[in-house]
Amino acid sequence: MLAQGTIPMKEEQKKPAGGEREAELWEAIAAFERVLEVIPDDRTALGTLVDAYTRLGDFTRARQYLRRLAQAIAQEQDREAAQELLRDLDAGDATDPALAEIRDLLIPLTHTETAPAVEGKPQASSPVARHRPQIANEMALAWDLHQAGLLTAEQYSQAVQDLTDLFSNTTDQGLISALHVIETRGLGRMEEILAFLARKTEMPFVRLSDFEPNEEATSLIPLETMKMAGVFPFERLENDLLVVVQNPYDRELLVWVSRVTGAVCHFYLTSPQEFVAALDRLSQKAKEAAKKP
Repeated sequence: MLAQGTIPMKEEQKKPAGGEREAELWEAIAAFERVLEVIPDDRTALGTLVDAYTRLGDFTRARQYLRRLAQAIAQEQDREAAQELLRDLDAGDATDPALAEIRDLLIPLTHTETAPAVEGKPQASSPVARHRPQIANEMALAWDLHQAGLLTAEQYSQAVQDLTDLFSNTTDQGLISALHVIETRGLGRMEEILAFLARKTEMPFVRLSDFEPNEEATSLIPLETMKMAGVFPFERLENDLLVVVQNPYDRELLVWVSRVTGAVCHFYLTSPQEFVAALDRLSQKAKEAAKKP
């Protein structure tokens, strides 16, 4: 949940970051604090801020965000996350009263039995029930591209601002992805970005225009859900499903696709332009089919 060694410690135990690394940490802090302005309980953003402030040596703020993270986990009754964070806390200072207070928030949750799932009906808190992208995952992708030198500081800042605006618009139910923002805004070179992501995530690149989508595959997820989640199943090979995703960093999305389709999924990358064009073709095909008597 948290990077190793990022539980806030005593001030004399860890030196703050400096130089170029410190500037990068402040950039990350600014981005993820914007996330919290939109989604105050976003756990990825909270965890990232714990890490960043700890590395800067600001243990007071790190503990504040750590407490907020624990409160968010407790509110969502996420037993697994509570157990994971408690394991992280065990690596910290056992005598720190602030950490002891956070432990007290989480320990009761670990003794609570998780209600069994009703067969065929995903629980409200399960990844199956949540298919809209999370802003922190999109921010993480943009940040990684900036760190890799594929987005300038100005381009990264523009992407963060656009993503924040899009997630703030609760009436917009369309595709929201960092890659889509980067492409439509002309930020960075999309070919280089996709090549970098393919190497890092080991997800091959495909051009959806080279395929005639398999009807059995595309019928597994509703069209509007594909658009909202940034996912497109395009081929079915027995029990294996070939799926394009717009954010390979969104682990919840990958789990959700596998669970909701019940297939062994193999994930691929494509450009936002190819993704949107494939959705448009599928939508047009559905409209033509509906007109037939």
